[in-house]
Amino acid sequence: MRGFLSLLLSALVLTSTAQSISYEVPWLDYDNFFETKDIKQKSIESITFFKNIKKDGKPMGKRQKVLKYLFNKDGLLTKSIKYSSNKQKIDSNFYQFEYNEMNELIRRDEHFGNFHFCYQYRFENGLRKKMVKIDMRQNPPDTTLIRHFEYLTAPDYQLEVIKNELGVAFQKNRILFDEKKRIIKKRTSYMRNAQFKEQLFYYEKEVLQRIDFNSSYTHENSVQWLLSYKQKELDLIRCFSEGIFNRKYALIYNKSQFLEHIIERDVLDHTVTVYDLEIRLFNQN
Repeated sequence: MRGFLSLLLSALVLTSTAQSISYEVPWLDYDNFFETKDIKQKSIESITFFKNIKKDGKPMGKRQKVLKYLFNKDGLLTKSIKYSSNKQKIDSNFYQFEYNEMNELIRRDEHFGNFHFCYQYRFENGLRKKMVKIDMRQNPPDTTLIRHFEYLTAPDYQLEVIKNELGVAFQKNRILFDEKKRIIKKRTSYMRNAQFKEQLFYYEKEVLQRIDFNSSYTHENSVQWLLSYKQKELDLIRCFSEGIFNRKYALIYNKSQFLEHIIERDVLDHTVTVYDLEIRLFNQN
């Protein structure tokens, strides 16, 4: 699921009465895919994700813990932990996040076994302007990467240009908006090899109904998502690759109107994967 959902890289939010689910980052990865304001409003301290896989005609597999999010009282993600297990032990890698007084991300630490990388960010007027990657294993720590960001904006357009430490541009990120300020297209292009990836968004009656994903460098060059709603909640996502229906996702909410289960049906592989979310609130006994 993670690989398929990582297509969702658009700066878009689906708002429902349950919560806002962000398509700005891949789902079920190290970065939080829930909207900060909803985590804060519901006083959520942590979310733990569990996974079960069932093959058609076979019993349900063992329930495994795969991911955990920890939040501060402002609803910001402070730590994320991914778990992987084998017969001998359970391994975990984690990210830690630090913010400034404007709630802008200024530092991200990535821990993978013996590896530790630190990313430091500088913002100006709400826009990210510089990123520095540091290898924290070295003594002293060694800077391994520097990126600079420049912007061009208009009412219906935003362009982000990413440059390397020599000031050479190598990537452009474009966003197009409609007259209602909704994103209708997002495209990332790479200047050296002319490769690209893009997302197109289609609305009906003020609601997002379809997302098309096109890419020049993946084996799935054309992917389409059709979104269905039930009582204004995102209820079902049907997925097509090169025009072939290959999987669907059902979203189930709890009594507190927060996402409780994600059920993935892989039509071609004949498997069902169930993701359970366990919510812990601040001041919960």
